[in-house]
Amino acid sequence: MTFLKNEHGINHFRFDDDEFFIYLKRSIELLTHLKKLNIRWETSVRIDSILRMDDDFLVLMEESGCIKLEIGVESGSNRILKLMNKKITRNNTIEANRKLAKYDLNIMFLFMIGFPTETLEDMKKTVSLALQLKRENKRARVSHFSMFTPFPGCELHDLAIQYGLKPPDCLEKLATFHQAADNAVWLSKDIRRTAKMLSFTTPFLNDPVDSYPQLHIKLLGILYRYIARQRIKYLFFYFPLEI
Repeated sequence: MTFLKNEHGINHFRFDDDEFFIYLKRSIELLTHLKKLNIRWETSVRIDSILRMDDDFLVLMEESGCIKLEIGVESGSNRILKLMNKKITRNNTIEANRKLAKYDLNIMFLFMIGFPTETLEDMKKTVSLALQLKRENKRARVSHFSMFTPFPGCELHDLAIQYGLKPPDCLEKLATFHQAADNAVWLSKDIRRTAKMLSFTTPFLNDPVDSYPQLHIKLLGILYRYIARQRIKYLFFYFPLEI
């Protein structure tokens, strides 16, 4: 990293490591060195790792140049979290967000919907959690709600089969089986429609809508934000003319 900065002027790095903070003692040593480099960096972090961090650690993280953390929340329903063996609760996420809100860190919360047996009530809990996280942390953003995709070898894949999934029988078919509500045959038609619309509307929870550089797209996004937020708040997704 020192070479890349000195020789090529690179001063922004991303660590693609799901367990970057698994060993906090090592993390402190690394952050101390990163602080000397005077760079900016970003990575992902687990909720349970955040809960193990004290104020001194978070101050060091901020001083070392960390500007963004991606956090996989997945669901606001404790039942779904238990189903996917996430090993966190809804309250754990709220606690971690309140801890991070005191620091100058951009947070991107990642959510997922469309799990086998997921109900409209489960989705409402996920929506309400996303809204609460943004209310309690001005630097928090919410990704679009991704669709669950069952992969062979996982318990939820077998559960999806019980609820109607016909798994691809070869690698070529598996390669084209992508994350889309229309593929979630293990869910009812109404739940699939809700999931599809949540995936479309949730990026508009962020302020401002800056995902696209084109001016006309940005203006349309700003105009649509109020409608999107009302749809999300009340889960009213009938007559989706905007699609």
